[in-house]
Amino acid sequence: GHVLNSYQFYSRVLDYQLLPDWSAVALAAVLPYVQLAAGVAVLAVPSCRRAGLGVCVLLFAVFLAAQASAYHRGLDISCGCFGSSEDRIGWRSLAVAGGGLALAVLALASCRRRPRPAPVGRPAFTLIELLVALAIIAVLA
Repeated sequence: GHVLNSYQFYSRVLDYQLLPDWSAVALAAVLPYVQLAAGVAVLAVPSCRRAGLGVCVLLFAVFLAAQASAYHRGLDISCGCFGSSEDRIGWRSLAVAGGGLALAVLALASCRRRPRPAPVGRPAFTLIELLVALAIIAVLA
């Protein structure tokens, strides 16, 4: 994943040709931990779930915009999704990023401002929240 292979992630960030080297280094060093923290907040910390989902929305929006920019400029690069160098930026990767953004927005919209303890028999998080967290984990892989 990005956390364990920061050089490969740095290389993927540079491939997008959106940032100078110094900021690509900073982004590659920090972003995997932001993704991890957002996933943990969504899944394991009910009092931080809304904030975690907000971060997920922001991350998916930026990822979608970066992919759209690269696609528009005709860059033939790996999207960096799911730890694979085989997946190229194209309609499929744009749909995956757009789907993640849509799920994150839906989860954020359905998330209560102040979490209450889950009633007996009700899951601690919704299916949409789980899907967002799984999407973040998949992107980290």
